[in-house]
Amino acid sequence: MYCRSCNYKLDGLHTAKCPECARAFDPADPASYADLPRTRTRLQQYAVGIGSAVVIGAVAWVGFRMALAPFFLLVVITTGALGLAAIVAGIRNVSMRMRRACS
Repeated sequence: MYCRSCNYKLDGLHTAKCPECARAFDPADPASYADLPRTRTRLQQYAVGIGSAVVIGAVAWVGFRMALAPFFLLVVITTGALGLAAIVAGIRNVSMRMRRACS
């Protein structure tokens, strides 16, 4: 059980408030806390983004070497868009969490 705001581990607390950020949670309500720490989710997003970048590079290199540019360009753009979306979402969510922790 982890805090949705600051990722603090909430197991074994005697109060229903996060000691790190004071966000209230209810142990009986799974919607009020996170089951897994967010860092794992962020790492997964970064892994998808970096993996997509590697795939983009490999596909672009092979595609342009084989002169099949139109098809491979479509694959590169699609994969790149998905990877970029994963990276941007991860960075945005981390910066939002940091702003909440500082305020």
